Amino acid sequence: MKGLFLSMGGAIQRLRVGASRKNSEPEAIADEQSSKFVMNEPASADPEQWKKSQEYELTFWKEQWPYRHLSVAELQQARHKDAMWFLGKMGFVRGESDYRYEGFEGKVLEVGCGPIGFFEMVDGVSVTAQDSLMRLYAENLPFSMIGKRGAVTYIQEDVADIGNVFDFVVCSNVLDHTADWIQFLIACVKRVKQGGELLLVTDSRGIPAIGHTQIFSHNQLVRVLELLGAKEFRVDSVEREDGVHCDYRHYLRAVF
Repeated sequence: MKGLFLSMGGAIQRLRVGASRKNSEPEAIADEQSSKFVMNEPASADPEQWKKSQEYELTFWKEQWPYRHLSVAELQQARHKDAMWFLGKMGFVRGESDYRYEGFEGKVLEVGCGPIGFFEMVDGVSVTAQDSLMRLYAENLPFSMIGKRGAVTYIQEDVADIGNVFDFVVCSNVLDHTADWIQFLIACVKRVKQGGELLLVTDSRGIPAIGHTQIFSHNQLVRVLELLGAKEFRVDSVEREDGVHCDYRHYLRAVF
């Protein structure tokens, strides 16, 4: 998640979406008006654009993130405020303190967490926080690390290479940054244990931008999650944004 939710996004009426498919994994064209899916070739970010986007990520956190000069303790407090916002949007209610949320317990995987994740100060959870750039972050940013701090253990493994399953997989402001959003969702869903939940917040926009390579609609997000086995949506909403950082923001809490 960009610093205290700095981001971009968008929505269009028709978009090709896809993934490198194994077995019956979905690969499709989605029509927002009809929500029909037909088989088609994969669609992912242009390789050169993806490379630039990865370079953009490190530059953003190192040179542009407005909170980069804060101490680790100050950043933990700031990110905990992000966690409180996120968990509130996902329908969780505060428990006995600001550091515990009813129902948000157990093993958590936070994907694409950036150099410092949400949940270092949250009680009742054991968090694995993953980012493909984590080692670069740890080498270049004083507030980032590989290993355990607070409730969180930071790793660099790709989501698809993580062997464990989790009670919750958190994906916040990540999906539009990926090389292929459906392939990424497939990997995330495989990490959710039976009866577990995917907690998803993402921006969207009408055209790709540096750092924001993927475009999709809310209906497409819902339909793909249904195809991947979502049994229930405890949160399913979309908000129109100002069109500056993004066009829409999507909130989905899917039970598998």
